[in-house]
Amino acid sequence: NSKKLAKAAAARQALSKLYGVIASTPSAVLHHMPISTMPNLHMPQTLADNIAKMVCDKFLELTSGNPTLAKRKVLAGIVMTNEENLEDMKVISVATGTKCINGEHLSLKGQCINDCHAEVVARRCLVHFLFSQLEKLADTTENGVPEDSIFESLEETKGYRVKSQYKFHLYINTAPCGDARIFAPHEEEADQTDRHPNRQSRGLLRTKIESGEDKIARWNIVGLQGALAAHFLDPVYLESIVIGSLFSASHMYRAVCGRIEQTIQGLPPPYRLNQPRMNQGSSTESRQPQKAPTISVNWDCGKKESQLEVLNAMTGRQEGENSSRLCKRKFLTRFMSLIERLPSMTEVDPGAAKHLSYGEVKALSNKYQTSKRAMISGFARAGLGQWIGKPMEEDSFYI
Repeated sequence: NSKKLAKAAAARQALSKLYGVIASTPSAVLHHMPISTMPNLHMPQTLADNIAKMVCDKFLELTSGNPTLAKRKVLAGIVMTNEENLEDMKVISVATGTKCINGEHLSLKGQCINDCHAEVVARRCLVHFLFSQLEKLADTTENGVPEDSIFESLEETKGYRVKSQYKFHLYINTAPCGDARIFAPHEEEADQTDRHPNRQSRGLLRTKIESGEDKIARWNIVGLQGALAAHFLDPVYLESIVIGSLFSASHMYRAVCGRIEQTIQGLPPPYRLNQPRMNQGSSTESRQPQKAPTISVNWDCGKKESQLEVLNAMTGRQEGENSSRLCKRKFLTRFMSLIERLPSMTEVDPGAAKHLSYGEVKALSNKYQTSKRAMISGFARAGLGQWIGKPMEEDSFYI
């Protein structure tokens, strides 16, 4: 936007390329974090900037001509890169939102989205995309017409995994809610070293209003794909996280994986503690002063005709009480269709599956559930609190 910002961005590129240093915003003190102090943390500045730009550009394209939808506090998105072709970068999902559902709007039929925080909705959009890719795979199997797929078959068992060249990157325009943000609420503070690293509250699990957790930490253990897709897929992990503002490398690292790395035990391969690379985009946004909108918008590239979906974040539904394409019930319906068309690695009988509730289907995803229990034990063992589960009744619905 200006020559001054361009110079600062160029300096960040140089520090990143030459010294493996993550620099802060140009307005604050240099907060350098050499990669030697945090293994696998650093990601190239050019890649971070490209990911941030692609998500922001896609959002502007989707909301052009509609100022109401363009209003947002937090924007998040997921980009897929192809390491065999570095020019092949694709925006998978885009979402906005800052709120969780009000308790009285909880659905016992799986028809609402409980958490409309932008990064959480962007992850649900990725699940929608993964289901679409699995459906393409089923079409290929049935029709014999080969289609490009991001998946490959597992060699020794049934099921699939994402081909190794495809990587997923999460962009959030500001530090995510929870432990990553609570100790760096202002840009200047985010750029200074932690003055109180041993304060007891460091790393504690944070609960959002109306429940909800530090979910990125969970994704780095059980994967992004969720329990339903885990019936067909090996875990899908984030390659990197790019933050637009309020970025502190040390706080982010602790929040998303560092605080549990010494206490997590018993993860069944291929599940593991993922350590995503991270960086801050050069073109940081100024803080939006207006009140956060009560709407949450989402889009993903899962289907060619995909349109921007608008949700009321207080009810977790579209206006008019229509359920979101990202709700549990819609995902369970797609799972029931896929279990009859693709072999499951968990040996769930397609006939019996029709008589199972959403919660029962998730419970049969054995390695996923073992990993989730290991995560909960790891947080407890580290003295960081108890992971709060949803009421069982929420997952007790049938199709």
